Amino acid sequence: RPDGALAIGERIRAMVAASTYAVDVVPGGVRVTVSIGIAGWDEDPSFGAGDLVERAAQALYAAKEAGKDRCVVYGAGPAPGRAAQTIPASAG
Repeated sequence: RPDGALAIGERIRAMVAASTYAVDVVPGGVRVTVSIGIAGWDEDPSFGAGDLVERAAQALYAAKEAGKDRCVVYGAGPAPGRAAQTIPASAG
């Protein structure tokens, strides 16, 4: 279920964004963000694993193009949350 995946993705994104990572060369550490592309399985018999990966990749690229630090669901309706967005299924 993409909505369940979105909730998990948002939790991961928020935890990463809220953390500071210690590195020897940067006093005080660095902050990191993540972009997450989410896609669900299509019941069409011709739909395969490669199609799923392609849709997730499209959602990931959309997240990066929209400003990064967000989750994007391929083909879903409106998603709750500041960083969650969707792209229409017809985009693929």
